Amino acid sequence: MTSARILLAVIVAICLAAGYLAQSGPEERIATLIRDGRRAEASREIDTVLADGRATPHMLMTLAHLQDALGDPARATETMELYRLARPDDTAALDWLVNRYEGSEDPDGLAEALAARLQARPTRETLARLTALHRYAGRFAEERAVLQTYDRALSLDSDQVQRLAELLAAEGRDAEAISVLKRADEAAAGDGERSRTLLFTLLVQGGHHAEAARRAQGWLALWKKPWLATRFTLRLARHAPMEVAARLARTSAALHPDGGLYLAKSLGEQGARGAADAVLADWPWPETRLTVQEVQSFVEVAARFGRPAHLWGAFARLRARPAETAAQATFAEALASQFGDGVVLALQPPLAMELLRERPVFGARIALATGRRSLAQHLLATAEPGALSVPEQLDWSRLLRTAFGPLRGFEILDEVRRRGDLPAGLQASHRDLGAEIGRVSVRRSNFADANLTGRATR
Repeated sequence: MTSARILLAVIVAICLAAGYLAQSGPEERIATLIRDGRRAEASREIDTVLADGRATPHMLMTLAHLQDALGDPARATETMELYRLARPDDTAALDWLVNRYEGSEDPDGLAEALAARLQARPTRETLARLTALHRYAGRFAEERAVLQTYDRALSLDSDQVQRLAELLAAEGRDAEAISVLKRADEAAAGDGERSRTLLFTLLVQGGHHAEAARRAQGWLALWKKPWLATRFTLRLARHAPMEVAARLARTSAALHPDGGLYLAKSLGEQGARGAADAVLADWPWPETRLTVQEVQSFVEVAARFGRPAHLWGAFARLRARPAETAAQATFAEALASQFGDGVVLALQPPLAMELLRERPVFGARIALATGRRSLAQHLLATAEPGALSVPEQLDWSRLLRTAFGPLRGFEILDEVRRRGDLPAGLQASHRDLGAEIGRVSVRRSNFADANLTGRATR
């Protein structure tokens, strides 16, 4: 090829390139400059385009990416913000801004970008990120405003509902908080314990006692948590009329009979004697386990906070159950402990022998008081002192002397001692009774006790 032809080809190529550049848009020219490594020229070209105000929204997006490629993220962000003003609903641009602000640790810019992203396309994920950002920054009013704005649109989850209600209540807007929580309560799929507890508290504080009690009755049946039943009832009883508190108290005790007496005692100590009395009036509840402790506790609590009619009514209900002889005997003994043996001696019909056998020490005491010495002797002689409580053991040894006399009483005690079954708490009684009849000296008794103890340890 001749030199003239080569020169002509070069001239044609230059003309074609110049023509392309003249006809292409600024973004194409800038991209070409960046591709060719002419970054300074590309940067100047971008500045010229922006200064002339010739950039279209599409061009702004392209320019922002080109600035980012040039290693100027700050200016790229500014350009993308200009694009956002023209295209506020472009989620791709908003996502770019969110990532950029997050990476640059600009919480204010991130909050603004997340708010714009949430407005353009509401999602639970964006809502959670924005509210968390406000909360950590202490912008609680902004957090509340965002949650309130998207409460219905996004169907807040239980934690978000709880948070919105707490923020409203903190601002003194209890009525709005109650409205939010009521709506959540009606739509709740799980137990909703936290939000319902807050709703209950706000209802009580606002004087809506009957509604608080009504809602709580349904919740407590669902939760099956006795400590919550007690907490709700005590809180309501501090503020509500007695009849309202009594309804919830009776429901709580029936749902959780094992804690019913503790609830009644707590109500009484709190000053809500009317509610405590209402609880005691229903004892024993259908699922009540009539253990010794349960029966004794009822008599003790009812004697302090209930009406006498409840005590005798409960005892009458127990006596109407032939299979509950142990509970009847325990109840009678507890009555005697509270009010003296006279109240039991006056019972009509008198306590049956089966009841007295259930509580041999108490039965022997009642038998002696009613002139039935042989019955008292039988009950005392067949009792197992090791199965008795310490106070009962002392009563047993005292009644042995009364029912049998010192000599026979000592012989019974000594026989138990020889079997190795004499409790430590009765050794002094054995020694004293032996000394009284001259059958054993204090010194010999002490030696025997020590000898028995030594053999037991070998």
